[in-house]
Amino acid sequence: MRQWVLNKLLTIIMASFSAGIAAETLSVPQNGQIKKTIGEQTLESNLSLPQRGLSKEQVLESLGEPAAKQAAVGTPPISIWNYPEFKVYFENDLVLYAVVKRPAKLLD
Repeated sequence: MRQWVLNKLLTIIMASFSAGIAAETLSVPQNGQIKKTIGEQTLESNLSLPQRGLSKEQVLESLGEPAAKQAAVGTPPISIWNYPEFKVYFENDLVLYAVVKRPAKLLD
């Protein structure tokens, strides 16, 4: 029984070690560009994005009309305003969050 427990423990340690090594591996696409998540792009952006909690009226005053508006869906209702470089998500009448759009050259 003791040998079985030691074998299982060793297996778990080796699997954890292997998983740690795999997590360090970086896969680079064939075109050589490393893609960032939308969240990373948003955090690194120099754009002045609307802050959470602003009203639609405040966003209109500061940014003007969006290029397009997507009607609210779901409960609570979530709507999206599309600006050239970012999107603003609203819950009811308030900004939920804003995210930078992925540059067209990185879209697959």
